[in-house]
Amino acid sequence: MTSLTVKLWPSVAEFRQAVSPALRQTEAANNLLLGLMENHSDAPFPIMATVEDAMGLSLTALQTDPFSNLILSFSQRIDAAVYLADYLAEVGANLPGVLGPVTLAQPFAERWSGRTGASWAISVQERIFSIQKVECESGNLGELRWASQSDRDWLCQWLADFIREALPHDHTERIAENVAKRLEEFPRSGFLILEENARPRCLAGFAGPTGSGIRVGPVFTPPHLRNKGYASYTVRALTFRLLQWGYASVFLFTDLANPTSNSIYQKMGYQPVIDVTQYRFR
Repeated sequence: MTSLTVKLWPSVAEFRQAVSPALRQTEAANNLLLGLMENHSDAPFPIMATVEDAMGLSLTALQTDPFSNLILSFSQRIDAAVYLADYLAEVGANLPGVLGPVTLAQPFAERWSGRTGASWAISVQERIFSIQKVECESGNLGELRWASQSDRDWLCQWLADFIREALPHDHTERIAENVAKRLEEFPRSGFLILEENARPRCLAGFAGPTGSGIRVGPVFTPPHLRNKGYASYTVRALTFRLLQWGYASVFLFTDLANPTSNSIYQKMGYQPVIDVTQYRFR
């Protein structure tokens, strides 16, 4: 078997230049990695790693901050994921978890557990979807508008509620910072809001341009306003606008434990790309 090597990159610019061409070959599956790199300054991430052999790049991995999971790229090389777990354990990396295609993330979690003694558990099982064409929204469930700075307070509260419900093991400390950044970077990121009688009913965020695509998320409707079609209406409208802006594809992640969201997005025309799983370490 060809020997593997790990390289840790000190510069976001160099890392982006080295891995982006390969990641774009499977852009939908790697949209999270691509979007995070493209939307980041040159300040280094804690971990920017590649696993390579004599034939070239086998795996890419990124950790955006010390509290975030390690993100693994799409790859056929299970041995590369295991080798990376060995290497990062050896150098004393601090990982709260790992996110990636289940065929890679689970072997990584198992090896990490064996090397560090940490236990692991599934945090959330997700599916990436992609779409290239959608019909404009029909009907009228309210007024649609882009979020502005005046919305920051309630956006932060809704996003904190979203994280507590959908991603209970994630941190909420940096929500205000992330909301501010999305609003400042519009139209590269932001939120589409559905209002009824001047009251917000649903929000759908977008961020992370990948080159030819962009990612939708998070999508949130407060519990007492659900089952009225607000989320479907807002996501369809946002998807239509993003494609009208010139993006060739729009991506989104769904929780496999929520059959309703998986169903409504597929009815719009979103097609499944790959399943990814988050594992947390304890």
